[in-house]
Amino acid sequence: MVYYNRVELGTFIERPNRFVARCLLHSTNEVVTVHVKNTGRCKELLLENVQVGLSYQPGPQRKTDFDLISVKKGDRWVNIDSQVPNELAEIGLTTSVIQLPGLLGDIKLLQREKTFASSRFDIYLETDADEKAIIEVKGLTLEHNNIGAFPDAPSQRASKHVAHLRQLMTEGYRNYLLFIIQMENIAKFTIADHIDRKLYEEVSEGMEEGLQVLGYDCRVGADFIQLHQSVSFELTQKFG
Repeated sequence: MVYYNRVELGTFIERPNRFVARCLLHSTNEVVTVHVKNTGRCKELLLENVQVGLSYQPGPQRKTDFDLISVKKGDRWVNIDSQVPNELAEIGLTTSVIQLPGLLGDIKLLQREKTFASSRFDIYLETDADEKAIIEVKGLTLEHNNIGAFPDAPSQRASKHVAHLRQLMTEGYRNYLLFIIQMENIAKFTIADHIDRKLYEEVSEGMEEGLQVLGYDCRVGADFIQLHQSVSFELTQKFG
């Protein structure tokens, strides 16, 4: 579980650019500029007057005192911190909450931010059965009718990573695409082909070659996020 310190509730007003937003603090009725911990669009979440969670993190090198970390959508909280999925993935792997199908043995080495040629992947593993695995982690915040989808905008970086994972599988690595779904009560998830057809095709071809696609949803509050359970992936699931 990941907790955020000194979280206050607020109301979202606007997002002038992808880095900052303006919010109304409930505790003081003051309008503050906050750092958005996700440079993605999040346009289906960051709507005028939605409730948000703001973590108070002042510092001499910061231009803002608050981080926008969570958004209330309907009756559930959605975490939008783009850095937390990797942390949760490591926690899940080291505590066996996250299971990697087909991987033999117990993990003896876990390395974050491992570089292979021109790509840097989120997690590299070795097991005591001489298995090697590469895991690319993605945070998922897009949802409609309890179906999750990735991405919320075209992602050349994601397509590049999947293409490189496919290449590395030919060199003997077991490779995984792991989605941390930053909300609860998701029935299944998919790739939003109407948003990023290239990524959809890379994942489809990768799965035919042995790429494993996994997803885990999370229990989320304004000030915390915790891995919950696995969610099934269906590439052909219609979304939106």
